[in-house]
Amino acid sequence: MGNVTGKEDVGGLVGGNDGEIIDCYATAEVIGNKRIGGLVGTAKLIPGYVFPYAVIRRCFAVGRVSGNEYVGGLAGRSESKSVIMHSFWDIESTGQSTSAGGQGITTAQMQTADTFLDAGWDFVGETENGTEDIWCIRQEPGYPTFAWMDLGQ
Repeated sequence: MGNVTGKEDVGGLVGGNDGEIIDCYATAEVIGNKRIGGLVGTAKLIPGYVFPYAVIRRCFAVGRVSGNEYVGGLAGRSESKSVIMHSFWDIESTGQSTSAGGQGITTAQMQTADTFLDAGWDFVGETENGTEDIWCIRQEPGYPTFAWMDLGQ
């Protein structure tokens, strides 16, 4: 949450990703010049490593994104062989119709649990996608959040 500003490789969660990002989200406004993304600025390829490429899975971004070159709703740039799957960005709230990965959908779709369940996200109260109960939507319409955030409420 909040605002993120920089020049290059700027993201709402990570500037440059060369590892795995799984089950996360970003709501920050992201502003920069080059390789700017709602979640990740650049999903990088790291030659010579055992696991040489970035993986982003079951993540989303909803904050406003603006920049000049390689700008995307979820990822600004994705280098060869990086894997971005089962991840989304809100094309309305981010102001971005494109991304270097993921799927752009409307605010209404982003605020409906079925969108994420169909993509294999593990939500509270369902067992088809797992039993860890990672995600929930407190009230539809609303964006997904972590189930643990509801503890004690």
